Amino acid sequence: METLLSTPTPTELTPQIGNRTEFAEDDRAVLILDVNGLIRTCNKAAAKLMECSTSKLVWQHVSNFLPQLAGIQLIQDDHLNPRLRFLSRIGHRFALEKPNGGHMVSKVFFNDLDNAGRHSVRLIICPDDKRELSS
Repeated sequence: METLLSTPTPTELTPQIGNRTEFAEDDRAVLILDVNGLIRTCNKAAAKLMECSTSKLVWQHVSNFLPQLAGIQLIQDDHLNPRLRFLSRIGHRFALEKPNGGHMVSKVFFNDLDNAGRHSVRLIICPDDKRELSS
């Protein structure tokens, strides 16, 4: 007897845009920031994207890599800064500066994480077709 419901595969759950899988697993660079903007942890994809080791990223301020975030308060009134939420929602492109001096354009998505009153921010960096910016 055939079942009408089946469990979707991970590929079926990933949105497709044209011939490119949007936010493919290899492209998802994830950084966890404290409320002051310091990188507490990151995944291997973030290190690969930034062309350095994860230890070079941890405890650095996020504005070292995303200069547009310099001086921006991540959390306001116990919530993610509404301006960052808006920029994330509209797919704003940020200039990403790599430790080796390279530059690229990336979409950046912000998620407020609240663990028993202790806030942190999940930052997801999605390269914009890996286009490099000229210096």
